[in-house]
Amino acid sequence: MNYLNTKTSIILFEKAVKSKYYVDKSRMIETVCENIRSEGQYICITRPIRFGKTVNANMLAAYLTKGADSRALFDHLKIAETKDYGRHQNQYNVIHMDLSRQPDGCGSYEEYRKHVTDQLAQDLLETYPKLREKKYGSVYQMFLSSGRQVFQRFRAEYVRRIPFYE
Repeated sequence: MNYLNTKTSIILFEKAVKSKYYVDKSRMIETVCENIRSEGQYICITRPIRFGKTVNANMLAAYLTKGADSRALFDHLKIAETKDYGRHQNQYNVIHMDLSRQPDGCGSYEEYRKHVTDQLAQDLLETYPKLREKKYGSVYQMFLSSGRQVFQRFRAEYVRRIPFYE
């Protein structure tokens, strides 16, 4: 997998938790999860530079992703003390993209965009093999189709974790 349900967020958050200066803000997960499937489901976390946006985004992605079991990582954090701990854990498809680094071989925006869409398409085909039965004109159409498959069977959603840098 390239972007969908990777272990990247778990690895990065685990590294942060083990650091000397980690401050546990995992109760934020409770607030975010309260808004899943509500009118407030689109959340933008803004903070000044160097105030933990990336760590918080990795924390949320690590908690929510279907990519791996993250219980051991969160069992000792403040979120584990909440009544709904574990309810949303590892239940969602998470897309993790780091737009601060351009992959090798991408010399222009168009090459980068094509790389990202090709990799996302590959991830979707790997995750939802039935998508191979039809030709799609865009990754967006694949998302819509995979979403229908998932929503009809499992009522799952996608969580997008895309950090933007100045």
